Amino acid sequence: MTRQSVCPTARPEFPSGRRRFRCSAYDRIRSHARFRTHFHGNSVANFSFHNNLAIGTDKAVYVMPYLQLAGIDYNGWSPDGEFKFDSSWDGFSSLRRKSPYERHGRLLTSPVFLSAIAVPPKFDWFMPPPPPMMLHAESNAVDAGVRLPNINDDYTGERPDMGVLEQGRNAPRYGVRWREGPL
Repeated sequence: MTRQSVCPTARPEFPSGRRRFRCSAYDRIRSHARFRTHFHGNSVANFSFHNNLAIGTDKAVYVMPYLQLAGIDYNGWSPDGEFKFDSSWDGFSSLRRKSPYERHGRLLTSPVFLSAIAVPPKFDWFMPPPPPMMLHAESNAVDAGVRLPNINDDYTGERPDMGVLEQGRNAPRYGVRWREGPL
């Protein structure tokens, strides 16, 4: 799980990119659930953003630089509101109709997760992990993603789920393990 998506890019004459797949992101920001970018110049180039869940606390999306060769589709978003990428759209339906993005994406409806996910009041560099972001069986993110070869080949339904975990699968265990009690 990630708090923010960072899409490093370069000038068009030095193209680079990032692929961001199967993440569940949430953030507490006053004005927007922002996908922050680090870039050189005025553009972000060569990246893909698929099968993600982006949940904010106030407005929809705010990404300022000009997007070049960006694939943004099959994602779940909450809440609805202004979507600002390289242009601005009044809401999710306008984004789908008038932009090259999110032809297969969707606004998330409740319930999304099995357990309520609380956005921490403050993010620190080192925090205990949140509970697993397992999708609720009735979530509209279940079977709503796209197959990403070698990433989600083990999906269990008609199609892969959006988000970090496939519904009904156990959360992977890696990294630091938290332990209760004295050492």
